[in-house]
Amino acid sequence: MSLDIPQIVSKARGATGPLYLATIVDTEGPSYRRIGGRLLVGERGRLAGSISGGCLERDLVKRIAWLTEEGARVMTYDTAADGDEEGRSYLGCGGTIHVLLEPADRSTLELLDWVAQRSGPCAIATVLESDDANYQIGAKHVIDSDGRSPNSTTLGAACDAALRECLASRAHLQRTIATAGGSARVLIEHVPAPRRLLVAGRHYDAGPLVRLAMEAGWHVCVAAEPTDDDLGTPHERAALTEPALTQWIAANPRGAMVIMTHSVALDRLCLRAALRADTLPYVAVLGPVARTRKLLAAIAEHEALPERAVAQLRSPAGLALGGEGAAAVALSVVAELEQIFGRRTPKL
Repeated sequence: MSLDIPQIVSKARGATGPLYLATIVDTEGPSYRRIGGRLLVGERGRLAGSISGGCLERDLVKRIAWLTEEGARVMTYDTAADGDEEGRSYLGCGGTIHVLLEPADRSTLELLDWVAQRSGPCAIATVLESDDANYQIGAKHVIDSDGRSPNSTTLGAACDAALRECLASRAHLQRTIATAGGSARVLIEHVPAPRRLLVAGRHYDAGPLVRLAMEAGWHVCVAAEPTDDDLGTPHERAALTEPALTQWIAANPRGAMVIMTHSVALDRLCLRAALRADTLPYVAVLGPVARTRKLLAAIAEHEALPERAVAQLRSPAGLALGGEGAAAVALSVVAELEQIFGRRTPKL
């Protein structure tokens, strides 16, 4: 899932006054954000998301309202330039960014909300250019991996094959479609499934990991016994029991699990559930490798675990960044997660 979409939907719910949306629809050369990067702007400025490191946001906060007075439009920002005659400074990183600017009306926000609720990938068709009055710039249609859509539109019918190709290829596409009144250029955006992380642990060091992972766009579930420790506000919670862990893994077979209960018995329980399933691309255990070996040996006395799952186990959890303390551990774990799960969506 584009990490901006859930944030934008959440911020839009509590906002008052007119809202505006900026979405990266194409890039050429280096860019800070990729296709699908989104920025939500309200009356008082940026509410959520981003399309750059900050300089384009400053420009759009000032101008997006009047730039969209006559409706949605696509603007091009040349980030190779250091600035222009009006004093607007751009990134100087050498790339070009094409951004769709539009009023964030109710239908647009409802569509993004629908996307945010999906457990799998989606494909969004957006009109970028059109000479047919029935296909306005900014018009959208979305389907999920099962072919479901929140509504039926002529755009959806015209782009059905491209939407399905996008989901199959897991790539962004641009297509020019023939319409009754001419033609329209359409972006077919691939929105990946949410990245899901289960943090098994209840002590104070789990809080920084929960918060940092959520900031990085992960959908976080905490499996923990009741505690007074500050675990942040994860998206969901689960019981720290084998049935609950097994249920979460079955529902999120491509998810990630970090085991940090500080209990030999509970760590062993979590490790057995995670490795027995043999589906999670990332399972990591906090603590020294010697301790993890003892946990594995204790489990092996009662059952044989899949060799592949054991070989992929990360212990100790996180990249060896050299820091210490809860915040540094959280950083090392999230960095490892990004290294393993991060991917650039291709543009075909």
